[in-house]
Amino acid sequence: MTGIRIAAAVTAAAFCAGVSQAQVVSSPRAELELITQSRPAPIVPQVSAAPAPESKPTLIGRITPYQKWPAFGAKTKGLLVQKEIAGVCRIDHMHTVRQVQPVDTWKCVQGDDNTYAFSEGDSSPFAVYFKSSGEGYNFLRNWRMRNGFQADAAQFARTTPNAWGLNDEAHIAEVTVNGGQGTPANEIHFIITDATVQSTPAQAVRSFLGRFSTGSREVAAADKQLKDAIAKLPSRGPSEAKIYAGFTATWFESRGILRVTYYRKATDVHQKDLGTVSSCAPCRGQRCPPCPPPQHRVYTYTRGAEWAIQEDFNKAGTLLKRRRFPVSTFANEHTSNLPH
Repeated sequence: MTGIRIAAAVTAAAFCAGVSQAQVVSSPRAELELITQSRPAPIVPQVSAAPAPESKPTLIGRITPYQKWPAFGAKTKGLLVQKEIAGVCRIDHMHTVRQVQPVDTWKCVQGDDNTYAFSEGDSSPFAVYFKSSGEGYNFLRNWRMRNGFQADAAQFARTTPNAWGLNDEAHIAEVTVNGGQGTPANEIHFIITDATVQSTPAQAVRSFLGRFSTGSREVAAADKQLKDAIAKLPSRGPSEAKIYAGFTATWFESRGILRVTYYRKATDVHQKDLGTVSSCAPCRGQRCPPCPPPQHRVYTYTRGAEWAIQEDFNKAGTLLKRRRFPVSTFANEHTSNLPH
C-alpha cells in the first residue's frame, strides 16, 4: 500500500519530533539589513547547503521559542495579538507540539473567536484570559491559577466589549497579571485583570503579513524555491506534498522593538506499507489471553525545506530592520506501527 494519505498525527510527529538519532543541520546566519527605502520587489530566498542524511527542521526553533513561558510580576508590558491576521495563522505551542498549520486546509478561526495571545521578548505565546462577567470566549467561572489567584475569566477578541480599548488586531499594552499577584514560570495561562494600551501597531503587522496571502508574488517566489530545494533531495517514490505557514509576533520592551516573523515550510512525504505485524504471543493452554489487534508496519520518508522572513518595527509601526533566512532543507525516515 504505497502513497498512503498521511494522518495528521504522523505529520505532526515527523515535523515536531523528527527522528531520535537525527543530526541537526547547521543553518547560515540570517542576513541583516537596515531599512533605508521602501520595500523591494518580491523576495527570492537563497538556498543553503544540503542536509545531513538524517535531519529535522531547525529554522523554526530559531525564530519562535518553544514552550518558554517566563515568570511575570504584578505587571508586565508585551504584545496582545490575534490568532489570525491577513489570512495568516499565528504559530501556537500548546503543551506538546509547535503548531504550524497546512495552508488552505486549516482555519485557525471559527466565526468571531479570533482571540488574543500575549508575548513578551523571547517568550512563547501565552494563552491569556481576561477578567470577565460572561463576555468573551471559553468563559470559566471562578478559575483558579496555580499561585492561588482566581476569577471569572474568558478569552477576548477585538470584538469583545471591554473597558481597556482592546479593539484591533495587535496592541502593545501594559497588563496586570492575576490581579497583581503575578505568575510563576512555565504557566501557559494567566488572567489579565487590567490593561493599558501603549500603542496599536496593527496596521504594520497587517501590512507585513498581507504580502503572504495565497497567490501573492511573495508566496509564489518562496514556494518555487522551497519545491526546487526539495527536488534536489533523494526521492523514495510516490509522495504527498504539503505547504505549512504561520507567523509569530512579540514586543521587546527593553529595546522598544516589535518583531514579526513569517515562516513557511514545504514537505514531501512518502509512505510504504511494510505489512501486517502481530504481537500475539504463542500459547497452547486453555486460558490464553486475547491477542491485541494486528498493526501495519509503515515506513515514512520525509524531505522538506523551510524559509522565513522577519521584520522589526518601533512602537509607532515604522519599519527598522529586515532579516531574511535562506531556505534550508531536511530529510528523515522512520518506521512505525499504525492500527490495522
